[in-house]
Amino acid sequence: MRTFTLFAVTMLLALPAVVDAGEEPAKAIIAKAVKAAGLDKDADKLHAETWKDKGTIHLMGQKMDYLADWVFQAPDKYRFELRMELMGQKIEIKMGLDGTKAFESALGMQRAIEGDKLDYVKTEAYQFWIMSLNPLLKDKEFKLKALGDTKVGERVTVGVQVDRAGRPTAKLFFAKDTGLLHKLDITVKNEFDGWKDALDEAFFDDYKDQDGRKAFTKLRVHRNGQLLLEATLSESRRIAPVDVKRFQEP
Repeated sequence: MRTFTLFAVTMLLALPAVVDAGEEPAKAIIAKAVKAAGLDKDADKLHAETWKDKGTIHLMGQKMDYLADWVFQAPDKYRFELRMELMGQKIEIKMGLDGTKAFESALGMQRAIEGDKLDYVKTEAYQFWIMSLNPLLKDKEFKLKALGDTKVGERVTVGVQVDRAGRPTAKLFFAKDTGLLHKLDITVKNEFDGWKDALDEAFFDDYKDQDGRKAFTKLRVHRNGQLLLEATLSESRRIAPVDVKRFQEP
């Protein structure tokens, strides 16, 4: 009986270590990525950032070139202004999310974003937040799990699964040689397929020094295995927190 009791006590004492051991390898991967990207210098500051991108949207057999300006403020606010030409007509699209409500405007019309599209917009903000990496180490609501090595194209990566209540599971893949984020997988609502769930795979490449950090300048997004977007990003800048009105209807 004494032997059994000692064995049981030993096992119970060991349980927390077993539970914690699942997250520690994942945190080590994230910590390496934070340092590799130079994000450790801003670890205690609210993440707010602006950038530009120029790219092509591939949709229903059409290719549409665009230019866009973005601003994101953690954890759940962002806005973009996008310019493109479609069938000879110049179009400007604006969209903003203030954390709760969202709006969009195009062709002189403006409306609130609701329902499945609001869910999609909030998921996009969530992706920006987890890509800033530091919250994954500091916010206990994030649950992390190491996924091991995976080949992404010709690059060997190590994966981390990210879970948070009320949000879709995300999988981050970091290049094993550089430690930098190379791919993100997440389920989104697909506006172009009746808002059915779809797998978005975002690939990040061509990191360059910008604003004292390593920032990717090439982005490619596949949705359900089909190329959706390819873009070149530039002028990534950390900024001071801005008024919430910037993300609301003008």
